[in-house]
Amino acid sequence: ASDKFYVNYNKESCEQDCPENTSGKNCGGLVPSWKTLYTSAEDCCKEKLFWVEESRCIADSTLTPATAPAGSGEYYRKGEKCVKDCETGTGDSECGGLAERWEDTYSSASDCCTTKVWWVETSKCLP
Repeated sequence: ASDKFYVNYNKESCEQDCPENTSGKNCGGLVPSWKTLYTSAEDCCKEKLFWVEESRCIADSTLTPATAPAGSGEYYRKGEKCVKDCETGTGDSECGGLAERWEDTYSSASDCCTTKVWWVETSKCLP
């Protein structure tokens, strides 16, 4: 067991090469020889799970709370509107909750509207 990290695509996180249920570690069992190992969860997430928000991947992979605020702050389609990817209850009127990992996000609400809900008048699409 090397304690290095390898990808688990089903869980969309990285696990460590160590016996399962080892206290304080995210052990996925002893790694098969064909799996690529990484010295850190960050490297594993960047290389193998690039579509997963990095802070979330690292937190899931190391069993620690995410240090960055949840959500990217970018905009995604929710129904016929584009809303901000952030935790609800923050007082941000544009917030639509956390986007799913597969959602396309955009740096502005107007970019989201013209791309994802082009048939809706922009003023009705904006949060």
